[in-house]
Formats: sequence, structure tokens, C-alpha cells
Amino acid sequence: MLEVRNLNKRYNRIPAVENVSFSIRRGQILGYLGPNGSGKSTTLKMLTGLIEPTAGQVLFDGKRVVPGEHPGFHELLGYVPRSRISTRS
Repeated sequence: MLEVRNLNKRYNRIPAVENVSFSIRRGQILGYLGPNGSGKSTTLKMLTGLIEPTAGQVLFDGKRVVPGEHPGFHELLGYVPRSRISTRS
């Protein structure tokens, strides 16, 4: 199970993500929607352990996800970041 508890991320005191909490059991699918600048990508980076939350926790099967730790977690996780594709010829 992936569990997010009161996740927060601030950059120079400016909130990017505030008090996000949810849990996903094996086999479930979660849609995470919002307008540009609402913190979706920042949340995903915290879920994957790419960046550390300012506050709150990300837990996978009850163990805290910390950047650089929990290598088994990354083997089970699929993450495709947004890329900018140029359509110019």
C-alpha cells in the first residue's frame, strides 16, 4: 500500500503542496488532477523519493520513502515525467 500523510512542500516559504493525504491499495488506480501550478508534479516527485517533503510522510508497505533509500520501492514504481516535445520542423 502507498500512503501519503499530510504531505507539504515549500520553496522559500512559498507552499507548492499543502496537507495532501491519501492511500492506494494494491490494484487501485488514483487520478490526481488539478490546474497548472497546483503541485501535481511536486507531489509525484515526493512520492518517488526524488525530493524530500518539507513536512509529512510517504509510506510504502508501512516503510517511509526517503530519497536515496528503499531501492525495492523504485523497482515496483513506474513514473514517466512530463517532457516537452518540440513540434517545430
